[in-house]
Amino acid sequence: MSTHPSPPGKSKQQRLADIIVRGRLLGVLRRCHDRARSPVLILGYHRIATIDQPHAYPLDLGLVSATAEEFDTQMRALREFANPVSLDDIADAVAHRRTLPERAVAVTFDDSFNDTFEVAFPVLRQHGIPASVFISTGHVEDNEPFWFEITAHLMLRIPPRALTFEQCPGGLPEGEGIATRRASIVRLHRLLKAFGNQQRRELVDGWRTRFASYIDPRAHELSRPVSRQQILEMSRNGIDFGSHTVSHPNLALASTESIVREFNDSRAYLEALLGRRVRSLAYPFGTPDTYDGRAISAARDCGYDLAVSYRQGVNWLGSLAPFELRRIGISPGVTPNQFRAMLALPGWLHPHFDHH
Repeated sequence: MSTHPSPPGKSKQQRLADIIVRGRLLGVLRRCHDRARSPVLILGYHRIATIDQPHAYPLDLGLVSATAEEFDTQMRALREFANPVSLDDIADAVAHRRTLPERAVAVTFDDSFNDTFEVAFPVLRQHGIPASVFISTGHVEDNEPFWFEITAHLMLRIPPRALTFEQCPGGLPEGEGIATRRASIVRLHRLLKAFGNQQRRELVDGWRTRFASYIDPRAHELSRPVSRQQILEMSRNGIDFGSHTVSHPNLALASTESIVREFNDSRAYLEALLGRRVRSLAYPFGTPDTYDGRAISAARDCGYDLAVSYRQGVNWLGSLAPFELRRIGISPGVTPNQFRAMLALPGWLHPHFDHH
């Protein structure tokens, strides 16, 4: 077994992955991990971006899932050590009891940022990896940045304590330093996620007007969604599309009527554009506090075949929950050995179980 020391700065999980991969222990551990079951992994990505100067990045670093180089390395490993499948394959396994290959892994993207087309799509095509992109159709149509990116930009630009509202009378950002401003993004997003769609939209629109002079045009360009033409080009080259609603609401706070409308309207838009049935849905945010049983029932009743959450973890063939599938969210800094170990042992090793 290899005893090469790990470079300094690696996490415990990364060091453990080095030992497992270099020691050729994956096969033995995989049998213990699977216990005669078949895992089905769904990887969750948002933005793919190489950021040379993180302190100067004008948007939310928390939405960056990987650098371009990391993503290429991950897709190369996925092709070599696992079996890429589409969400349609998984839907067929559920609906028609079709089998999936061993080590089945699906790749998904939420929010449909422009870099999904510019950066991720060429890599996916190069390695022959199918993927599903979840579209918030209202943003494609109006070509406007998501509220969470424009508010992140404001936190990095406006004077300290300049942004106040009832739930935050002390004001944000809480200070001038970049670390404080980045922490203020997290706090503001946590507060805004708990707002209904209309209330949040009114607040954010007001801030955009009030602080217009602080908004760098570069931020608008960096946070643009994919275009209709880009969607069509990806669709012609092996990329599948699913609904991420029209306006990306917190479904737990929406009326049942609004949920049904969001699901039906987004699906109708995509089907008219693509000329084929849209089978999959991703709940906005996807955490357990942002969707509920009404959303799950509506997804089924609106004719979707499956829906994905952002509950972290692995799914198991034979006991799939088709309207609450789990995903593994990918974050920057995942090492090649860590990613390979995650593909083999997803219930034991994945980035959200990682602690430094």
